[in-house]
Amino acid sequence: MGKERPQLNLDDLHGLRWLLGGVLALVAIWSTAFLEVNAWALIGLATGGILAVLLRPAWPARISPWVHRLAFPAVVTFFVVDYYTFRELLPALVRLGILLVGYRACTHRQRRDDLQLILVSLLLVVTTGVLTVSIAFAGQIVVTAGLALALLLTRTLIDASEPAALSNGATRALAWTHLSARGLLRRLWRVSDWRVGVAALLLFAALVAFSGTLFLAIPRYQLENSLFLDRWMNKKSVTGFSDTLRFGDVSDIEKDESVAMRVEISDPSKLPAELYWRMIVLDEYHDRTFRLSTYEREHAFDAETTKSRVGILGLPRRAPNMSWTFYVEPGVSRFLPLTGGFVHMSFTEPQSFRTSGRLCLVMLANDPATMKAYRVEKMDTSGTFQSQPVVTPNGVKWYAPPTTIALPFDEAQQARWRGLAREIDTSGGMTAEQFSGAAIRWLHERHDYSLRSAIPPGPEEPLLRWVLSNQPGHCELFAGAFTMLARSEGFPCRVVAGFLGGDWNGDYLIVKNSHAHAWCEMLDRGGSWVRIDPTAAANQSGAKVDPVSDFGGRAQAAHGFGAQWDRLRMLWYRHIVNFDQQDQVDIVRALRGQTDASAGRLRAAMERLRAFLKKVVQSRWDWARWREIGEGAAVVGLTAWLVYRLRRAVSSSRWVWRRRKTDPIRAEAARWLAQLRNREMRDATLPGNVALSLQRIRFGRRETWPDVASTFHEARQTWKRLKR
Repeated sequence: MGKERPQLNLDDLHGLRWLLGGVLALVAIWSTAFLEVNAWALIGLATGGILAVLLRPAWPARISPWVHRLAFPAVVTFFVVDYYTFRELLPALVRLGILLVGYRACTHRQRRDDLQLILVSLLLVVTTGVLTVSIAFAGQIVVTAGLALALLLTRTLIDASEPAALSNGATRALAWTHLSARGLLRRLWRVSDWRVGVAALLLFAALVAFSGTLFLAIPRYQLENSLFLDRWMNKKSVTGFSDTLRFGDVSDIEKDESVAMRVEISDPSKLPAELYWRMIVLDEYHDRTFRLSTYEREHAFDAETTKSRVGILGLPRRAPNMSWTFYVEPGVSRFLPLTGGFVHMSFTEPQSFRTSGRLCLVMLANDPATMKAYRVEKMDTSGTFQSQPVVTPNGVKWYAPPTTIALPFDEAQQARWRGLAREIDTSGGMTAEQFSGAAIRWLHERHDYSLRSAIPPGPEEPLLRWVLSNQPGHCELFAGAFTMLARSEGFPCRVVAGFLGGDWNGDYLIVKNSHAHAWCEMLDRGGSWVRIDPTAAANQSGAKVDPVSDFGGRAQAAHGFGAQWDRLRMLWYRHIVNFDQQDQVDIVRALRGQTDASAGRLRAAMERLRAFLKKVVQSRWDWARWREIGEGAAVVGLTAWLVYRLRRAVSSSRWVWRRRKTDPIRAEAARWLAQLRNREMRDATLPGNVALSLQRIRFGRRETWPDVASTFHEARQTWKRLKR
C-alpha cells in the first residue's frame, strides 16, 4: 500500500483564492508607482489594508453592511472631486483603479468580484506599462498574468467542488477565514508535487513564448495613441526645460544624473568634436526670464500637422551622410533635441507637431508622457544656421527678429549696459566675430564658472548686478550676460537651451540631465546665426571651473552597474518598445538566413558521414580490422558495466539519498519486516497476520494503522519463538 498525498479541502481552496487575490492586488497597485500621479497616500493606505486582511481574513466580515452599500457612491464621489480639483483625467482614473482594487481585495468576494479584481488589476498594469515603457513592465505583466491564471484556476476548482447554490452567492459559513496564513502555506507545501509544479511552469513558459511569437507576428498597433493616454496625463518636466528659462534652473538640473535621452549614431567616426543638442530658442527677455517670444511663435512656426514624417527642415549646409536614432525619456520637453537642420525625420507613429525652418525646431503638440523615438537623416552639426531672407521696400535683407536686438530695461539700465559694451568695443567698429571674442574674454576676467552662483543684492536688474560683480556664475548667467552685451552693441543675439555632450555606453550615446546647458547664437554679417558658447570658453581660457560640472562637448565612456543596466533598457527600447514592421522583416530575414545556414551545415555533416561509412565499408576486412572492432566493443562493455555498478553503489548509499527524517514508528515496522524476510518466513506462518499489520504501519496512512504496540509485541514474540 503506497503513501497517499493529502488533498486540499474546500476551505483550503477559499484560503488560497483569498491569498492570490491579495497578492495580485498588491502587484497591480504598486505598479502604478512608476507613474507620476501623486497617489502615494492611496498606495500606502491600500497596501496596509490588504496586508491586514491577508493576515486576518475574518476582519472584513465585521464591517457593517451599510459600508458596502455606500462604497460605490463614495468611490464615484471621490473620482468626481479628484477630477474637478486637478483637471487631470488619467491620474484621476489611475487613483480610481487603486481604490477599486484595494476595496475588492479587502472584502469577501464572490465569483464576479474575483473577475472584477482580475480585470481592474490587469488594466492598471497595462496602463502603467503603456505610459512608462519601463523594462519592469515585462516582469509586471508576467507576474500579473501568472497570478491571474492561478486565481482563475482556484476559482474554477471551488465552483466545481462547491454546490451550485453556494457558488452563485448564497450565504455560507466562512470557516476558511479562521485559517492562519502560516498554516495554509504549510498545508500547500505538504500537498504540493514537484511534477505538477514543473508542468505548470512549462505550460506558463509556453504561454509566454506563444505571446512573444504573436508580438513578433501581428502588425504594429500603438496603444497609447489609440486611447490618447498621453494626452490625458499632464506630466511635469523633470529636466526643468520649458518655454522659459530662469536664473538657477539649469544649475539645479545639472546635479541630476538621470537619463534624458539615448542616441544611436550610424557612423560615430563622423561626429564633431562637440555635440550641442538644441531644444529651445529663447529670444525674448522680460521680468528676469528668457522665453520664446510671441512674435516667433506666430511667425516662425508652421501650422500644426499630424504625420509620421518630416521633410527638409532649415538649410543644412554641412550635414554628414549618417542617421541618428533618438529615444527621449518622457517629460523632457515638447521641443525635440536636434543639432541643426536635417533632410528627413521619421517617427515610429503619427505625431501632432509644428516645425520651424527658421529656428530649426520641432515642437510636439503636447508634453510627451511616454518615451518618444524618432530617426533623423543627414542632420547638420556645424552650429551655423542660415537665416531666411525677406523682401522689403528697399530690397532684400537678412531677417533678424526685433526681439533679438531689444533691451527690455529702463533708460538708466540701458545706459549701463551700453557703457559696459563700450568698455569691450572701445573703437566702436568691431565686427560680430571680433566683439564676441572680446566680450567672452571680458566676462572671464571678472567671473569664474561655478554651479553655486550668488547674485549680489541691489536695485538693478539681477543679470546686470551679476555682470557688475565678481561673483562666479553658471552657464545661463554667462549666456544671458553675453546676449545683453551683444544687443547693447547692436548685434542680434539670442539664448539657446538644450544639452551638451554625452556618455558612450557601448554602441550608443547617453545624454543625462546633468548635461543640461545654455549658450548663444549671434547673427553675423553673412546673415547666419553662429553658435557661441561663453561658458565653454571659460574652460578653454584657463579660468577656474567647478569640478562637479561637466559641460565639455566630447563624449565620455560610461562604466559601472548603471551602464550595464542601461544597456538592458536600451535593448528593451530597441526590440520591444520601438519594434515595428521593418523589425519584423529583419527578423524573418535573419531566421531564414539562419535556417539556410543550419541546413547547409547539416547537409555537409551528412555528406562527411556518408563518405566515412563508404570508406569504412570499402576498406579491407582483415584480422587487424576485426581485432580493433573487438577491442572497441570490450571497452564499451566495460564502461557500461562500471557505470552500472557505480549507479548501484550510489543508490544503495543511505548517507547520499536518505535526506528526509524518517518516522520512527514506520522505521520500526520496516526493521521487523526486514528481520522476518531474512528468516525466510511466509506471511501465512505468522500468527495474527503480523506481516500485514506491519505493512500497514510501514506504508499506509495513520488512520488505517492497527494498534501499534500490540503489533510490535506480537512481532517480538513471534521472533523469539521462531528463533528457538
